[in-house]
Amino acid sequence: HKMLAQVSGTRFSSLAQGETATTVVAGPVLLFNIMGYNSGGSASFLQFFDALEADVTVGTTVPTFVIPLPAGGGYDTSYNLPEGFTTGIVVACTSTATGAGAPAADAIVKLGYVGG
Repeated sequence: HKMLAQVSGTRFSSLAQGETATTVVAGPVLLFNIMGYNSGGSASFLQFFDALEADVTVGTTVPTFVIPLPAGGGYDTSYNLPEGFTTGIVVACTSTATGAGAPAADAIVKLGYVGG
């Protein structure tokens, strides 16, 4: 039997992620864990971009994927098959799935990844 090598990961954490695009990491990366919490009274959306921050205009650049955060709720998952990014991870939290509006409250975001 072959054993897989254990790989240590890196964490990104933001206690106030808003509509401004934020670099998580530059370079090829595998995203294993996503946790987001929205304390606001209306839904918000975590937009993920496989890009460099300089190449992202929130509301114009199409996100790679979007995670909805319900009002007063959150999202927490670990991927068995991680999400792959070739350029890097940039994240923003907005009031609509692909827009640029500020969320009712900034999100708490924690991500686990390997690479970069």
